[in-house]
Amino acid sequence: MRRPNTGGLPCKTAARCGGARVYSPGGCGCALLMFPVVAAGAGIALALSGVALMAAVCLIIAVGITVFFAATANRRREQGKTLGG
Repeated sequence: MRRPNTGGLPCKTAARCGGARVYSPGGCGCALLMFPVVAAGAGIALALSGVALMAAVCLIIAVGITVFFAATANRRREQGKTLGG
């Protein structure tokens, strides 16, 4: 006589062990549990990439303003105009 499959549990009868096995709905319980974590991680990554893009844009603007003011100061110096009059 074959011994019933007890799912690897150390039970003597299948009647006691049959209810101990938990099956996920459709076999994707792990995916359903991890979905909020993955979604939150993706949202955080998207937000951080937006912050990084904004920082790069601000750096480009800062370099542009610096170059503009340096060129203006050089032009004023060549014309003989100083801040003191």
